Amino acid sequence: MAKYRRSIDFGFVKPGQLGTKAEFGKRFVKPLEKGQAVDSTPEDVRVKRFRAAILPQAVFYVCMPCATFGSVIGTP
Repeated sequence: MAKYRRSIDFGFVKPGQLGTKAEFGKRFVKPLEKGQAVDSTPEDVRVKRFRAAILPQAVFYVCMPCATFGSVIGTP
């Protein structure tokens, strides 16, 4: 997960968009890890599934302006 965040932040897509390291950990890493644990509650699993679903959407909305800008200026 840390590599995933770094690829967005330091890949010059939109630095800081997914929050600080601590914020990203609290919002995504901890719920995903907690929901995968052997002793996870049904609520932990529900939260994990929700966070796993919204992470790609969060990244899409970060990257979408780059793709849109490329189409506007005529580059592939």
